[in-house]
Amino acid sequence: MQEAISTLPPLDVAALTAALAPKLRDLRVATIVGAQLAPLIDGCLPAGTTYRNYLPADEPSRLRSFVARYLVELVQPTDERSGSDFLFRIIHAVQDEGAIGRGDGRLWKSFVALKPSRHLVYDSQTAEIGFLESLGEASEAIKTISPVTFAEHADICRKFYEQLVKDGDEQPLLQALLADFHPQTYPMWLRALRTSRPPLDKDWGGFRQAEILGLFEERLGALDVQSERAKQLVLRKRPANPGLPRPVIRRRRVSSGVAGARRCGWPCAWAVA
Repeated sequence: MQEAISTLPPLDVAALTAALAPKLRDLRVATIVGAQLAPLIDGCLPAGTTYRNYLPADEPSRLRSFVARYLVELVQPTDERSGSDFLFRIIHAVQDEGAIGRGDGRLWKSFVALKPSRHLVYDSQTAEIGFLESLGEASEAIKTISPVTFAEHADICRKFYEQLVKDGDEQPLLQALLADFHPQTYPMWLRALRTSRPPLDKDWGGFRQAEILGLFEERLGALDVQSERAKQLVLRKRPANPGLPRPVIRRRRVSSGVAGARRCGWPCAWAVA
């Protein structure tokens, strides 16, 4: 429902566009969430008004409606989300090599791929994470988040096997694969997990995801990201799962880790992204 205002100043779209464009450009991001975009727009409108005041009374007072009606030259609504909030694509940033991209799937690949094609970064000005195609145009506020190394990937596999052993579940094939573990071993590792009886691939998916998110949080801490903000960024990428953050392997119990990861665009196998 639109906010009532006694005398509504006319909306000067040209002035709004001119005032908003540099604010969006200064963010140096390719996309922005609605919660960040709305106050930027309101700050460029006549004092005492918000974007809701300029939508027809019979139209839902949604930011997406305002953007589609008045700001198509600057911002484009998308169906992508960051958490529960919709993302808006900043038009000028599409051609900007220094613009930070969003999108959970690409962020995940930038972190877990052995040879990522994009750079995962933290913007200390906006306290957000994203990716860059190139670091050549990055400002001093942009901090690179190092991707997971092969040694770390292998260590996660070893930890999983050690947990199995503690649970009394000896897996000779997994032990043999770990004895000579290299990047080309991983497909065989996954196959062994899927074909074990009962299958272990879903347990592995939840375990691996929790370990990698733990590494991600450590990386943020190393960049002096405040602890509470780091946890927010990690939780935003965690599937909606009320379970423990570091799941214990339980045989014959289907874990939602893998399915949840796929739903939110976080694949479980490493790949060259």
